Amino acid sequence: MRLENKVAVVTGAASGIGYGIVEKFVNEGATVVAGDITDSIFELEKTFGDKVKAVKVDVSKEAEVKSLIETAVNTFGKLDILCNNAGILGAYANIEEYTEEQWNRVMAININGPFFGIKHAVPYMRQNGGGSIVNTVSISSRHATPGSPAYVTSKGAMLMLTRQAGHDYARENIRVNGISPGVVNTGILKDVDDDMLKVYSDAIPMRRIGEPSELANVVCFLASDEASYVTGQTYIVDGGKDTI
Repeated sequence: MRLENKVAVVTGAASGIGYGIVEKFVNEGATVVAGDITDSIFELEKTFGDKVKAVKVDVSKEAEVKSLIETAVNTFGKLDILCNNAGILGAYANIEEYTEEQWNRVMAININGPFFGIKHAVPYMRQNGGGSIVNTVSISSRHATPGSPAYVTSKGAMLMLTRQAGHDYARENIRVNGISPGVVNTGILKDVDDDMLKVYSDAIPMRRIGEPSELANVVCFLASDEASYVTGQTYIVDGGKDTI
């Protein structure tokens, strides 16, 4: 029970990697405030009982992120862990085709959201003598991807936000790290046909797509005291794709 008596906030928790993180945290003893923009987030309370409190939240709005953090503290008395997992891919288009609205929406969710989360979580973690923040970045933070200028730019910014925050709060025992997933078996792939899934798999040295639980395992390590001397780092979890 690596997270026994810990209180965590997880965004983008209704499905995919976020859901996997919640499940892992609960199994490791944590109490979780799970946030998402969809109504399906409330299904987690039925699944996990009193170990999870669900909150509907739009992470692009600072007031809602602040309220999410405060919900954890007011309900469970403290905040030990924050997972900034919510994110969107955005439109598939080249730079000159992107509208200002499309660009701003990706930035608002993918980089403003984590910024708001860190900003409002740190004071409570400081009061608690420390804490752990884990950001879901992406291997796209390191590589250009056709048709995804807003997404890769936002994830590149998130990579540096992780490093900066890890540096800034190291002396206060507030660790900030990230994971960079490759292709993962989430709802994003629901409309991808078998032939294309094989193309994805064949491009990965392990010859398979990752599972949310495999990402959650790494997040749990970074959130736990086992990673007590790790901060400002982003772990690539992609089946070896980044080695090519």
